[in-house]
Amino acid sequence: MIKGDDLYEERTQKLEGSVDDKWWWQKHDTGAWEGPVKDWNTSHFKMYVEPIHNKGTVVTAGGNMGLYTRVYSELFRRVYVFEPDHFNFHALVRNNLANNVFFFRAALGDKPGWCSVDPSNDTKNTGMHKVRTDSGGIVPVMTIDSLELTECDLIQLDVEGFEHRVLSGAVNTITRFGPTVVTEGNHGDGRKLMTALGYESTEASKADFIYRRK
Repeated sequence: MIKGDDLYEERTQKLEGSVDDKWWWQKHDTGAWEGPVKDWNTSHFKMYVEPIHNKGTVVTAGGNMGLYTRVYSELFRRVYVFEPDHFNFHALVRNNLANNVFFFRAALGDKPGWCSVDPSNDTKNTGMHKVRTDSGGIVPVMTIDSLELTECDLIQLDVEGFEHRVLSGAVNTITRFGPTVVTEGNHGDGRKLMTALGYESTEASKADFIYRRK
């Protein structure tokens, strides 16, 4: 047993688009499990994954423990996933063994730097941790543009209010490739930026807003 493995348990759940149904999950978590599973199976998969014609490259953050990442790995040629919390990251890697998944224990933002992770006050939801870009942070912050991708078909963000900063660091990528962009929430600054880039959001999948180029 790897040190810390006693914090996790095996769970069984089938997700639309995925074959494997076994998961390695933090024992105390229900919030990043029950809601996302239901949202994916009843809405997300059909609304913002199936309509993408060319399933080449997806960038996703925060990856949490890798529910959606696994489905992406079975549908897209390449998956770049970002998750700054080390407990989530451990499960993320364990849950995604495909060789087309590239893991970053880092946050995404508008410029390179460093951040810290503030754990959620809700101890049963590991998907609500937030990053804080203050002095003393030791977790890397990267930009999507710094990846210098050769294609990008989907950007999916669940970053607890940090969406505008992530999108600001992805302007070149979005302009060049015109990917579908999905953000949790429809925050004003992010919406204005996407509008300026020629996008509109006419659909929502649960709490996720779907932006497509006009």
